[in-house]
Amino acid sequence: INTAVTGSAPLAPEIQRFMQTVLKAPVRQGYGLTENCACVTLGAKEDNMVKSVGAPHSCSVIRLADWPEGLYMNSDKTRPDVGMARGEVLVGGPAVCMGYFVDPDSPDPDVVKKNEEEFLTIKGVRYFRTGDIGQITPLGTIQIIDRKKDLWKGPQGEYVALSKVESAVKMSPYVDIPMVYGKTGGEYPVCLICVVDREVSKWAAANGCPTSGTEMVNNQKVIDEVLRSVKDECKKAE
Repeated sequence: INTAVTGSAPLAPEIQRFMQTVLKAPVRQGYGLTENCACVTLGAKEDNMVKSVGAPHSCSVIRLADWPEGLYMNSDKTRPDVGMARGEVLVGGPAVCMGYFVDPDSPDPDVVKKNEEEFLTIKGVRYFRTGDIGQITPLGTIQIIDRKKDLWKGPQGEYVALSKVESAVKMSPYVDIPMVYGKTGGEYPVCLICVVDREVSKWAAANGCPTSGTEMVNNQKVIDEVLRSVKDECKKAE
């Protein structure tokens, strides 16, 4: 294998390093969206930085838009604790689509509104608002660090990045597929998980608990162990 490329979702640093070692080849992340015909950035073969989706292609233009509500600003570059410009990623260039289709005979007002809000033109260049939060490294590469549309606002005004919690939770050996949901006006987000039956059964057998079915997943000792593991992974990701 000469080079492996991943996309669609963030690649955890430890997984990237592991796969590079196993394959004995560079593993690089790409970034893009349907609205801009797929890939707009890609990590260079020579760049071994993790958590990076690389630099823009020659047909792509990247700008960062300030998002004061989420505390992500271009001016963060001057902050000693950050040192990089941050904001919502705007993707521009010839690959950006002309907008979502609007039926001329029966226009959908929601689609019309999306076209007005999510596409804009700056100095003659058409941009798409991705909703992703990125930062520009000193090397000129992009790191995706948050998701604007994925933030849940808590009762004290705090923001929780639901996808970040999911990424942390799924690092537990007991968790297969997690889904984190935050109800508007709710007091806290909720995490729904599918367990890795093999791993949970192994722990249950070693600790005198039922080893299969609803008896296992409803056993309080099993629940406490899975919860402990999930909490530990969330603390590591803080």
